[in-house]
Amino acid sequence: MLTISEIQDHLYIMLKEFDSFCKENDIKYSLSGGSLLGAIRHKGFIPWDDDIDICLSRPDYEKLITIFPMVLNSDYLLRSIERNNSKYPFARLEKLDIRIEDEYSNANQFLFMDIMPVDGLPNDKNEVISIYKKRKIYSKMLELCDAKLGHGKSFTRAFIKSILIILAKCVGYKYWAYKLDQLAKQYDYNTSDHVGAITGGVYGEAECMVKDAFEKRVPIEFRDLKLEVFSCYDTYLSNLYGCNYMEIPPEGKRKISSIRAYEI
Repeated sequence: MLTISEIQDHLYIMLKEFDSFCKENDIKYSLSGGSLLGAIRHKGFIPWDDDIDICLSRPDYEKLITIFPMVLNSDYLLRSIERNNSKYPFARLEKLDIRIEDEYSNANQFLFMDIMPVDGLPNDKNEVISIYKKRKIYSKMLELCDAKLGHGKSFTRAFIKSILIILAKCVGYKYWAYKLDQLAKQYDYNTSDHVGAITGGVYGEAECMVKDAFEKRVPIEFRDLKLEVFSCYDTYLSNLYGCNYMEIPPEGKRKISSIRAYEI
């Protein structure tokens, strides 16, 4: 089983390959979520983080899906619903020589990097909140399609969760993925003043950004990689993690990995 440091080394190799491809093909992307926080606070990974989050505009996302090889260097596979090889309404780049297991999920997975489209959002804050409320429901039902029965903090919670899992599986992941995808595309990116990740927007309306600030890029360092991220990263990270996001949280408040990773 790989250590967290070894997992991060494999993810870093994946990021370098992805960065090289995007630069060669004029695709603009940015780190997001915990990966962006790691870059700004640690100039690399958060020490206990086990994934990489990427975001890019819907036009660049669609370009990536169209031109990225089905398999890159025989080591990487790009999955998306547009390619009919994924159950998620966003893309995942998988490293095919690293198998992972999750104690909460039945899904067989490889080590992956999430690639989120950034879509248009309305100017009305209440409408933005409504979109992310729907997003939370659809994404939770999609997640339950792979969840294990019987897990919960109490018998009652485990029972209720089991009922929801059965319901989610009966309807099927394609339905929930479709609902999320259509929700995300409700407002056109090119004509919107505000944008945000919806399909993978776990932080709700805090994901909302002014499009001009999102499209403007500033240089940052991630280990020895020179990357560019959206210029409003300080506001974004403050919205997601609080104004003191540069402070390292105590051990009890760190989100510790639930995955186990193995070389194949």
